Amino acid sequence: QFCGRHSTKGDMFALGLIYTEMHLPITEKDRQEIFDNYRRGVPNDLRIEDARAMELITRLTKVNFEERPTCRDVLKYLKRPEIQNRQKFRSKFADDFITLKVIGRGTFGCVFLVKNSTDEGTYALKRIAFTHSSTENEVNKKLQEVR
Repeated sequence: QFCGRHSTKGDMFALGLIYTEMHLPITEKDRQEIFDNYRRGVPNDLRIEDARAMELITRLTKVNFEERPTCRDVLKYLKRPEIQNRQKFRSKFADDFITLKVIGRGTFGCVFLVKNSTDEGTYALKRIAFTHSSTENEVNKKLQEVR
């Protein structure tokens, strides 16, 4: 379980940091601040729309290593039917664009400098996340933001 300062629970913390990066487009400066906060046990105000991803990140990055899940716990979590069904979703953003950098953040999402894979053009693209639990009012506010 332990080898010097290394442990499988330490690996879970590192996995939480990686999982955070996968769900949150961040600059190097933001990344450093977020990771330092996690290491000190300071909560981060992350705007990750996917509640399940946020739940897993929170569990993986617990300061007290005894509260972190084991590898088996994480695999069991990822095998839950609602998680497996969600993974079938394809993102047009991920399929059609290469993210060059984050150029802004707002209440509902981020603005990216992207390169279109099809026409090779460079664009500013606002990405706003919608969830199945979004109310009609939330959806309307987000659509108004895009217009």
